[in-house]
Amino acid sequence: MINFSKQPFLLSLEQAANHAMNAKKQSIDDKEFEALLKEQQRDFKEHIEERFFSDWSGHKRFYFLKTIEGDLYQMFQNHSDTVKEFDVHFYSFWVKMIDETQRFVKIGLDVLEFQRKSPPHMASEGQPQSFPLCQWTAQRADLMEAIAGLYHADVVRLQDGSRPTFSEFTKAIGGVFGVDFNRPHDEMRKIINRKKNKTPFLSRVIFDLSRKIDEASI
Repeated sequence: MINFSKQPFLLSLEQAANHAMNAKKQSIDDKEFEALLKEQQRDFKEHIEERFFSDWSGHKRFYFLKTIEGDLYQMFQNHSDTVKEFDVHFYSFWVKMIDETQRFVKIGLDVLEFQRKSPPHMASEGQPQSFPLCQWTAQRADLMEAIAGLYHADVVRLQDGSRPTFSEFTKAIGGVFGVDFNRPHDEMRKIINRKKNKTPFLSRVIFDLSRKIDEASI
């Protein structure tokens, strides 16, 4: 198992505590140090995701995240009072870095708990779920139907103004809900081949929305 005390971001948080106490002696100013911490935090999150999406068992991934959570808490306990005493501004930033990382780790722990309880239709075979912002509780096909409706309405653009591919868009939206569409075209083909109602989920959404609007206007 990885020794987290040697991870660059956690080491940098330790160094930041010392930096606050010796600010006048450091050749690097707060802004430069903050930029460095932000960069290393991004790298550290990528490191966590890489391990989370590996072929580790759920138990091992749980232990991995709980260890990080414990290390972050211990670091705050050990250095918080001292950093606050020497540099209040830097203390606020330092705490924010810890809080953001703790929230990120907690999302991973919530995902593991959700996977443990989730119905079989939520996960693609052999594929771990991503860190979801929300949890999709309807059928996979319902989400695919909604994604396809948005995509074919041609209302989505990438930052450069180009249109995303259907696969890119589907995987991005699926990731928000923790549903991994690793073969979106195949799943969309099943929807196209429906013999009866082609869009049962969207039809229900439109009906429910119209009813709510009517109720609100009474």
